[in-house]
Order: sequence, then C-alpha cells, then structure tokens
Amino acid sequence: MKINPQYSYGWEKLYSAVLSLAGSEPNIKKRLISAYVNSLICIREENLPEELWEKLEKISEELTKAEKWDEEEGRVKASVDLLDEIEVSRLVDEIVGLYGDICSVYKIHKITM
Repeated sequence: MKINPQYSYGWEKLYSAVLSLAGSEPNIKKRLISAYVNSLICIREENLPEELWEKLEKISEELTKAEKWDEEEGRVKASVDLLDEIEVSRLVDEIVGLYGDICSVYKIHKITM
C-alpha cells in the first residue's frame, strides 16, 4: 500500500529520525539531537495528520525549550543537555511511536530497504 502523497514527506522524515535514533553513536543525547536537527525539524504541519502534528509540536517544544544557549552549540543541544536520562528515553519513545502511528495510519507493516 502506498502512503498518501500528502504525508509521504512526513513519513520519510520520521523514518530518517528513527534511523538516527538507532544509529551507532553511543551517546543517546547526540542521536536525539541528530534525529531532530536532520529530520524532525524539516516536517511541516501539512506533512502529517493533525493528531500526529500535535504530538510532534510537543516534542519540538521540549527539544527547543532552553532559554539560553551558546550560538556554536545551538538551542537544541542546550535543551537536550537540560534533560535527564528518563526524559531523553521518553522523547525517543515518543518519536518512535510517531513513526509507528504514521505507519498504522497507512497500514504499513513492512519496511523495505
């Protein structure tokens, strides 16, 4: 089954985010930053169904909540540095869950590479 073209970009970027989270970088915070900066930040409202967009907005708020940050490191890194391991794990789970949600919407059960 093909994904609705309206949401295919959102699916692609969520898939990319999950790959970043599952990557070989040992530091989970760095993988989370990579997933957000390289994939999730690119998703726009029109790229996801409304309920998934709302979930992504909440994740984005947490990953950009730092009020002060070093220009070289950036706001996302500063925000992630404020998180403890439990919060990081929860955000990773939420991102993977978002990918699962978009796959469920379109009944995509297999990923072909």
